[in-house]
Amino acid sequence: MSNHQEPIIAFTRLQRSFHNHLLHFMVFFIITGLPLLSTSFSFLGSLFALPYDFIGSVYTDLSTSGLTDNERLAAGLQVARIIHRLTALLFLIMAIPFVVVQLAHIRNWAIWPEDSWALLLFLTVSKACGSIMFLSGTPGSVSSTSARSFLPGP
Repeated sequence: MSNHQEPIIAFTRLQRSFHNHLLHFMVFFIITGLPLLSTSFSFLGSLFALPYDFIGSVYTDLSTSGLTDNERLAAGLQVARIIHRLTALLFLIMAIPFVVVQLAHIRNWAIWPEDSWALLLFLTVSKACGSIMFLSGTPGSVSSTSARSFLPGP
């Protein structure tokens, strides 16, 4: 036996990166989506107006401080929509290559049976045929061979 053991890789670098960024995307989706969905979270919409105030005050005389509450909320919701859509675009940019790479390596996933597919297919089809025979019988007549797999007990 050799003392040199290869490390076991549970997740690839791509998988770790994607799932890490997925958490970030979900936080942005939630924070930017709540003020768009409910008036209970309108304070978040007003908070999103702060960058609008900072950038808008440089270019115009009318900043958020001169806006009414409704105008401030409308500006904040617009900023939230922009951030929400940019997050969705970044999510798609990351998700499409991730899905393609994962589907390209589908045969290497550890979910497939190690034995032949023929045995698994035979067992699945025979169980399905047994249940069809059990369900297609006339009322009151139950075949003991097909009902055995569905009835509890020894």
